[in-house]
Amino acid sequence: MKSRITGILRATCIGLLIVLGDVLPAQAQWQSLFDGSTLEGWYQAGPGEFTLEADGSMLSRGGMGLFYYKDKSFRDFELELEWMANKYTANSGVFVRFPETDDPWVAVNEGYEIQIDDSRDPDHKTGSIFAISKPFRSNSHPVGEWNDFRIRVTGQRYEVWHNGVKVNDYMGSRGREGFIGFQNHDDSSRVAFKNVRIRPIQEDVYESLAEMMATSETHEEIRVLMLTATHGFRHGAAIDAQKEAMMALSQTTELRVDTTEDVNMLNPESLADYDVLFLANSTLRLPRPEGAPSPESADEMLEGTLANYDVTMMVPDNRIEGKVAISETPDSLTGMVKFNLFPDPASLMGIRLDVDSLRFSWDTGGMGIGQMRLGIEGDSLHGVMILGEMQIPVVATESEPPPVSYAVTITTPQAPMDALLTLEGSSSVFVFPEGEVPIYDLELREDSVRFHFNIPEFGDFSTTGIIEGDDIQGTITGGFGEMPFSGSSTQGDEPEFEGKTLDPGHVDAILAFLEQGKGVAVAHAGLDALYHSEEYREMVGGGLFDSHPWTHSVRVSVENSDTPATRHLSDDFWVHEEIYVLDINPRWNSKVLLSLDTETVELTESQAGPERNDYPLV
Repeated sequence: MKSRITGILRATCIGLLIVLGDVLPAQAQWQSLFDGSTLEGWYQAGPGEFTLEADGSMLSRGGMGLFYYKDKSFRDFELELEWMANKYTANSGVFVRFPETDDPWVAVNEGYEIQIDDSRDPDHKTGSIFAISKPFRSNSHPVGEWNDFRIRVTGQRYEVWHNGVKVNDYMGSRGREGFIGFQNHDDSSRVAFKNVRIRPIQEDVYESLAEMMATSETHEEIRVLMLTATHGFRHGAAIDAQKEAMMALSQTTELRVDTTEDVNMLNPESLADYDVLFLANSTLRLPRPEGAPSPESADEMLEGTLANYDVTMMVPDNRIEGKVAISETPDSLTGMVKFNLFPDPASLMGIRLDVDSLRFSWDTGGMGIGQMRLGIEGDSLHGVMILGEMQIPVVATESEPPPVSYAVTITTPQAPMDALLTLEGSSSVFVFPEGEVPIYDLELREDSVRFHFNIPEFGDFSTTGIIEGDDIQGTITGGFGEMPFSGSSTQGDEPEFEGKTLDPGHVDAILAFLEQGKGVAVAHAGLDALYHSEEYREMVGGGLFDSHPWTHSVRVSVENSDTPATRHLSDDFWVHEEIYVLDINPRWNSKVLLSLDTETVELTESQAGPERNDYPLV
């Protein structure tokens, strides 16, 4: 049973694409949809048009529109065609399985588009299932040369070959039958198509991921607990995909999967019900060991004298939050940036701050140089972060000072009165025994504060105070004359990830589970976890997350094909993936099945060595 568990779980963790073998198409008669002589049978929905060209192609003009073959819809089929773009940034696509329509957006939203655009990010690049499934690799010919697509659609499986190389394999959920069409995106994107033909496929097909992963043999049941709790960065989309895959496996294989976010399931009694613990992108943490130095807070490290901004990068299924601080020196602007995605603050380079724009760059420490390009409109900023070929939407606002509260005693003419003063920008309040009142005209500096407040029965009051460390003292002036006050900050050091971290007993339960001969599988960000546990580090092969310098298409080499997890693979294959580099090479403590072809990430040294210049993947 052990090899069976290893085979299924490793295949799932690596990615579903590696368990999908090429299927030989059913041999049926090809039918021409466009042979270069006529556009008969084709229909234009929306603006623009396609014109018949002298070389036997059809050419897109105007847009955004949809040109589709209206004479017949198709269910399961194989489609072949050639296309050529007039420029690198030309945008078009091939639509499949959408309903009859006069609205081009129906094809986008109810069918699937195989994208054509070599200039876009991976979700929208040539060979992608538009905005849904990234291509494994790019394989376009130079501008001005013809490319070919082979698109195989069976059941809910969508496979794409580009110039003879398989670049996508996706399980969908939309309509099972529909029309075939091309996009005319805009008038500057002139994309030509020719030799368009299709053949129906009549064979057993997969209607779901569960059917695709089904096993015909009978095996002993394998009980899996899938833990998706995260204390660090949450890979939301990846976790959702893993849940979908594991639930599908649970339907049609011997796996019986329970999923949980509750780390309290990591106890001997609960784990006794399972054979395998699957840590699916679980960025777990332990409290900082006693005596370990506390990291300097982001607020202390990120305080600018000229400008401070709260910044949000809008990545799919996640919001990456950060801060930017800019200070002015006699000669130039300086600054710092820190995002929760990156472990440490970084210094800004090339800062340009104008009335309507802000630009800067910084070294992300593992992913290359990030560039921020923001426009300023009033109190808000918006633009993009550029990182390699990725362009990530960004929004920002001016930072308000971090909230701070003081428990103060006010000496009134009648008697001392306790109150709570909370300074939080426009949300600042003074809380008295009878209730709270808002503060306005707040001027907060490092060593002093001024503000006003109003109590309807007694009128306006002005306040000045001196701040020394955690202490504050000052005077409130109003209808009762001058009233001194003094107090101390109520802020305390809160433990990191309070209420979320594991306790040592949880880790002990994992190790005891393993010692009983049961299995633990760790996927991706499960290596961005438990840095304070030497036992966990040893369990996963010695290395934990150090950086992820590459997020793009890479070739994976199969080093060991004699295992259930790899015997169905060819010598190498391509994936589009975020590659982790670990702080210790796991090769020396693990059985390596796959490794990164370093030439695809522009590394020339591939021999294993203590300097970590090789990259085993499994």
